[in-house]
Amino acid sequence: MKIRLKVKHLVFGIAAVLLFIPLMSLVIAPQVNLYMLEKRLAKGDEAAKDDLLQMLEEGHLLASQEWGLIEDYMIEGDRFYRFDVYVGPAFSQVDDRDDVSFSWPEKRPYIEKYVQEGPVNDYYAKAAKDLMMYFEELGDWSNADDVLVKAAERLKDDMYRFDKQDLLLERVRLALRFNKLQEANLYVQNVIATLNEDDAFIRGEVGELKARIILREGRVEEAYQDIQKQLTAYEKQFRQQKADKTETYTDDQAHYDMLQLIAIRLIEVRQSNTDASNVEGKVVRSNGEPVQRVGVFLRKEHDVNRSIGEDEPYQIVTDEQGRFNFQGVVPGNYQIFLGLKFDQIDGWVYPIDMYDWITIDGSEDITHDITLQKLFDVKSPINGERITGDTIQFSWEAVDDAAYYNISMDVPIDSGSIGRSIKTHIKGTELSLPIEELYAQRGNILIGDEETVDGSVILGVANPNIRLSWRVEAFDDDGKLITRTNGYRLNDDTMGNLPSFRLQERQLTDADRLLIDDKIEAALSAYMDNYDHNPDDLHSLRMIYSLIGTKGDGTFETRNELAYPYTQALVEKEEGASALPYISDLVGYHYNREEWSDVVHWFHFYRELNNNDREGFDYVQGKYGHAQMMQGKLSEAREAFEKSQEPEYGNRFVGKWLALELYLGTSFSDVVQLARQHPEPPDSYGKHEDWEKMLIGMEDEAREDDHYRETLQKGIQQYIEGGEQALNHWLSEVKDKPAMKQFLKAVKGD
Repeated sequence: MKIRLKVKHLVFGIAAVLLFIPLMSLVIAPQVNLYMLEKRLAKGDEAAKDDLLQMLEEGHLLASQEWGLIEDYMIEGDRFYRFDVYVGPAFSQVDDRDDVSFSWPEKRPYIEKYVQEGPVNDYYAKAAKDLMMYFEELGDWSNADDVLVKAAERLKDDMYRFDKQDLLLERVRLALRFNKLQEANLYVQNVIATLNEDDAFIRGEVGELKARIILREGRVEEAYQDIQKQLTAYEKQFRQQKADKTETYTDDQAHYDMLQLIAIRLIEVRQSNTDASNVEGKVVRSNGEPVQRVGVFLRKEHDVNRSIGEDEPYQIVTDEQGRFNFQGVVPGNYQIFLGLKFDQIDGWVYPIDMYDWITIDGSEDITHDITLQKLFDVKSPINGERITGDTIQFSWEAVDDAAYYNISMDVPIDSGSIGRSIKTHIKGTELSLPIEELYAQRGNILIGDEETVDGSVILGVANPNIRLSWRVEAFDDDGKLITRTNGYRLNDDTMGNLPSFRLQERQLTDADRLLIDDKIEAALSAYMDNYDHNPDDLHSLRMIYSLIGTKGDGTFETRNELAYPYTQALVEKEEGASALPYISDLVGYHYNREEWSDVVHWFHFYRELNNNDREGFDYVQGKYGHAQMMQGKLSEAREAFEKSQEPEYGNRFVGKWLALELYLGTSFSDVVQLARQHPEPPDSYGKHEDWEKMLIGMEDEAREDDHYRETLQKGIQQYIEGGEQALNHWLSEVKDKPAMKQFLKAVKGD
């Protein structure tokens, strides 16, 4: 059979094939490639980055698809993602996203194109902020500002009115970060001109920024009056909301709270006749190399325990010399957090602890330099070494200028690890430790019948099935941290040895297995049976101490009552320094019950065993000093208080010491000097007492009353002889003297 094919059909067929080839290569293939690429990107395939960049460069995608790729994989729009790691005294936080990320050299042309030509949508303002932050990191204020101006001009639709105002506000913040006060003033007035009645949130931010500008210009009184006007307006608004029964914790309330804090600080500035201060410094490595483009965040005491966000009032990026400069900082207590890229922190550490505060009183400018230190390495044990003997040998590299070392270990849990101190103030780079001392480390305790308990965490070091890690910190003669072994080690050059080991000296008991299976009550019962049959079974006794709280009502008081006989038994059975944590428990138990003679009794045991190790000693000694004070043994109390004042541990008893000095007749000027020399630093929540300020207030009151000291001593005597109840009664009868009342309330702990 013959098949006849007309010429025109052949021509059409060839034409279709020729048309299909470009259709396939220019339309269908790019769509297939895009589908496959997005699947690879979703899995975090770093190799897909180059393919995405090539796809954008070739231009075979629809415009909406190109914009979509930029939106999904290049625009961040959140200042948090500006840095990989944020490190501070209280905590560190990491950008733990596992998706593909692009460097600025890779994504800059696409972000610039998006800001210039891209769609105006929910991503647009974020893209503009990204580009602004890029230029800011380069120290290029002009281009950063220009990005915001031009982006705001494109946001013409009322739908994006908030985004436009936010970009205009960012201009103000940017100008402040570059210390361009004249421009900031002009920009804030421009924003004010755009506001209407529906812009309560923006109005609050504008008010806060306006106050900061005025303060930076040194016009403290004007800043204070401006804030008072805003606070009055908010209070009127809140009263109306309450009357209408519509009050909620809104952004207005958040701004009100912030303005109140600024107002309080400004009152202190006005009363002390001081100004806001400048805080400047530089970030360098220990070899002198400046670290540029590091984020520096000066954070107020009430902010240090929350995550870093876009609204940080004091934030800046270091210049090419690693320098930073905050101007017009309101008096208060601050801590510095750093924002770093992984390559900046890899192999290095920002050596700081939770008690490192910068106190600004407005009397002078502050210079605070930061030196990143190189991590040092551990030597042994490493890489999961199995320890089967009855001792363990730790060794590590020496650190220049180190006076002593502290060594700790980390017990793994599902969500990370729990750290425990092993030994402190080690003179040298080796430590030989009996395994029994590791088992004796006081572990986690249960307070009540918790619904979710990980029994393996309670068993901790005594579990031979887990891998333990360890770390070392090096300190100088002043007790300041120099560097440590643990930190960010992200490549082969900085990885070092893995500081881990397994304790294989003991076998799990039946009670241990019940605990690992989270059968807490059954485990406790088994441990108690073991201990009843063998009073020398230290392991069971330690586990009873940890678990006995499950028989209580969920309060510390009940748990400590239940644990008391077992705590006493541990004090008798543990050897040497291993008994110290339990003696400290007994001191605390009797201290909370105001059983002062028992506090003194157990403190003498504590001091005898302490062997000059200051870890925690100052705090226990402070309790001892207070106990002696309340028993009328004033010379012993004075000596104990004086010895207990160590900033590293918080000076928590300095107020009682100052009260004792006043009672003994020490002059106001000398007691003020003591308060100045031994300030109570903010705790981990930023709370503390300003004893110097209170004493100065009392000194002022005393000038108007010849019998002031006599009255004050009577109040302190009421406290010493009758405790808090007697002092409360006495205070209720004092009609004036607010500074004295404030001081005595703080002394007793209100």
